[in-house]
Amino acid sequence: MSTAATQLSLDRLLSNLPGMAYRCLNDRCWTMVFVSDGAHALTGFQAQDLTDSKTLRFVDLIHPDDLAFVQRQVDAALHTGHVFQVTYRIRTANGSQKWMWEQGSTVLDQAGQPIALEGFITDITAIKQAEQEASRAAAAQLQIVEAQKEIASASLSMPAVLDLIAQRAQQLTGATGAAVQFIDNNDMVYAAASGAAANQVGLRFPRDGSLSGLAMACATVLSCDDTETDDRVDRAICRKVGVRSMIVAPLHSGEQLIGALVVHSGQVRAFTGSDSANLQILAESLGTVIQRNRAAEQVRASEKQYRFLFENNPHPMWVYEIASLRILAVNQAAIAHYGYAEEAFLALTIRELRPTEDIEELESVVKNLTPERSSTRVWRHRKKDGALIQVEVSSDAIDFNGKSARLVLANDVTERLRAERDLARVSRENLHLALYDPLTKLPNRLLLTERLQHALATNARNQSQGALLFIDLDNFKNLNDTFGHNVGDLLLQEVARRISKCIRDSDTVARLGGDEFVVILESLSADIDDAAEQAKTVAEKVLGILNQPYLLANYEHYTAASIGIALFHGAATNVNTLLKQADLSMYQAKASGRNTLRFFDPAMQAAASARSALEADLRRALQEHEFVLHYQTQVDQTGSITGAEALVRWLHPVRGMISPAEFIPLAEDTGLIVPLGQWVIEEACRQLAAWMAEPASAHLKVAVNVSARQFRHPSFVDHLFGVFDASGIDPRQLKLELTESLLIEDMQLTIEKMTHLKSRGVKFSLDDFGTGYSSLYYLKSLPLDQLKIDQSFVRDVLTDPNDAAIVRTIITLGASLGFAVIAEGVETEAQRDFLFLHGCRAFQGYLYSRPVPARELTTSVMGLFT
Repeated sequence: MSTAATQLSLDRLLSNLPGMAYRCLNDRCWTMVFVSDGAHALTGFQAQDLTDSKTLRFVDLIHPDDLAFVQRQVDAALHTGHVFQVTYRIRTANGSQKWMWEQGSTVLDQAGQPIALEGFITDITAIKQAEQEASRAAAAQLQIVEAQKEIASASLSMPAVLDLIAQRAQQLTGATGAAVQFIDNNDMVYAAASGAAANQVGLRFPRDGSLSGLAMACATVLSCDDTETDDRVDRAICRKVGVRSMIVAPLHSGEQLIGALVVHSGQVRAFTGSDSANLQILAESLGTVIQRNRAAEQVRASEKQYRFLFENNPHPMWVYEIASLRILAVNQAAIAHYGYAEEAFLALTIRELRPTEDIEELESVVKNLTPERSSTRVWRHRKKDGALIQVEVSSDAIDFNGKSARLVLANDVTERLRAERDLARVSRENLHLALYDPLTKLPNRLLLTERLQHALATNARNQSQGALLFIDLDNFKNLNDTFGHNVGDLLLQEVARRISKCIRDSDTVARLGGDEFVVILESLSADIDDAAEQAKTVAEKVLGILNQPYLLANYEHYTAASIGIALFHGAATNVNTLLKQADLSMYQAKASGRNTLRFFDPAMQAAASARSALEADLRRALQEHEFVLHYQTQVDQTGSITGAEALVRWLHPVRGMISPAEFIPLAEDTGLIVPLGQWVIEEACRQLAAWMAEPASAHLKVAVNVSARQFRHPSFVDHLFGVFDASGIDPRQLKLELTESLLIEDMQLTIEKMTHLKSRGVKFSLDDFGTGYSSLYYLKSLPLDQLKIDQSFVRDVLTDPNDAAIVRTIITLGASLGFAVIAEGVETEAQRDFLFLHGCRAFQGYLYSRPVPARELTTSVMGLFT
């Protein structure tokens, strides 16, 4: 496979993904022979840098710690011929580090020996960072849980609890010190401290003017990167205690603001979002611990204090008897949160708050609780309405009216745990985005390639046939242009759903992009004729269901599709070749009238090869100046010659004269129509200048066809003005013939260009009028001078009443709008007489002259001068 062919196949399969397609030799140095343009965004190096092994090798970019692992994966793929996937790090051109995900496959020579690798590399740094962030968050949560367990199991005093929390805060953020501060009137007092802040216990400072006071007032976490430049802090106090940066989280006990949890550093540093989130969680946990300890103290101190704290706690609380598990008391927060009336709540046992499947575990835990042991764990609870929630339950043993009981504080953590699960899903979802089309949820190009390789291998083992269906919607662009891309997207989603209904679960339907879909049919009959019939049945089923009407945004739409089918058997078939075969057969179906199917056969490949050869010849012809202009005269009602239309011809050195019908469509498809059109205009103006120099021909006008692609080119007007200046012609004697298809897209820009050219005197004729949209709106809006009746109407104007009516209408319409009218394809006097009778006064066709070289027109046909 050539480098150009490799680039074509990889670009076609991977054009929708951000990354780098490549091909490298099996030379242990992985010498790159092709790298796609995505290389620069991925590595910072240009594609050509990576294919020049003397200056830079891609393997040199791989992180040294990952290189051996990557080499083992690639060696294994070369040995087995399997697809390989590997994740590793690289160093980019600016010295930064990125994580890469690579998928590649082995290229074999005709003897089945590995000669190269080709594949795709994409940047997954964001995924890795999300995973690392999730890991750091999990580690922080683990430290918090461990702190809570330590507090619960050791029955620590409140000062010990505060010291422990300060230590955990310091560890979580990696700072040099941390402290717990409480409000005392209008001051803040250090109640506990850890690390470099340990000597600050008892330190008092004004609440107003401090970062702690501001954080509490704003009810949010605040940070200061440098105390020397931040006006929110008291610099004198910060210098006194050796603080250069800090982060503060407000501390609540329920709804009550009681202080702040603060982390200090003796150095200038920037605290991260993770630091903020971890400190907030730790502050909430400390608030819960403080609240729980205060609740227990109040219960033990007096029934009155207990009742006040119990009833007014913002968290659900209840007391249950250990022996019977019956609920003895419940606060208003629990009643509101769980939905039970107080009487109903007191009629429950704690078993009835749990789902049935959790009862056995609950009773085992309660059985092992001792009166002196605190407990904190997450349970599932069921509300009265049946909703399941996850609750962090803390309990302590108490004596309640002489009964052994436990006081429970419940904190609903359902949303917090859901957020943690969502974070864990980030990497999986990003991988899904890399493999699936976001609009239709179908596999994309990358996953299709992997599944097609798997299907080839499976069919080889099972000795069965398979089929690839390439589906392209007919006239999809018209829907987008008329109703917008939102409606187009609705159609694509419904098409994806309908195609999926036509295949088995073991088959695959994928979206390549745009309106192209591909279906892989696996494990068909081993007999090729039977397999073809099976594939045909599925394709006809798809065509039938796609032909049914669609209701899109209250609009009923009908569409059809063209399907190409390529059969395959055995792992020796190349994936890229198979896709190309199906694609070619799909285009054959379109050429056959659309809304049909075609199987691939070698003749299609031959036609495609011939087209490629013709394209190469066309490019060479432009360089070798093999094109010539012929001219067909245009006459008035007296037969006097008024001008001529310039028509391009290709004088091929081997094939001779090639018809424009063969090479103009190819020039349009390849974009070569732009340089070809520029040459036609330059040559026509050169000839017009020569005619203007002779008195007998100075009155002649020249008409030149302009393609839509050429007219829309940004430099079209500037190029034309440059030709006028270089040739010295009078632009009023040049007429540009435009087709209707050019006018329906971006009409405003079209009008602006036409107006600019008309300012120099250029005339405009609407070519092939009546064969396209024939919109009265653009006839009214555009600065046209002439309508040209298409030869398809003139040919049968004497025998077909419809063609005659159309011709009469065009002539009348032109007269009404003030446009001149010319008819092309006039071959008989009877046709000319009919046209003249109904008001046409300009003619072109074989009745007057065939297209001839300029010299022959001048001397033989026009007879103006010799």
